[in-house]
Amino acid sequence: SAPPSDAKVQIIDKNGNVALTMVPSGASGNFRSSSTSTNIAMPFTARITAGGRTATMRTPQVVGDCNACHTEQGANGAIGRLVWP
Repeated sequence: SAPPSDAKVQIIDKNGNVALTMVPSGASGNFRSSSTSTNIAMPFTARITAGGRTATMRTPQVVGDCNACHTEQGANGAIGRLVWP
């Protein structure tokens, strides 16, 4: 479903700090960063928030290509496509 108006995706560095916040766009809810910074302390996790609710990634990552694992069926132990909490 389309993302809620307050939806955001946050990248959390290994120290627990929000390193990057992205706002999804379009009906598909895709998001991306235009940042060229590589200063995120690895490994990182991610969380999505909307409507006062949060869903947090449990397994730390070192690769930023979310679609590599969050495929339609899920790959590499990840759940499939994400849904807003």
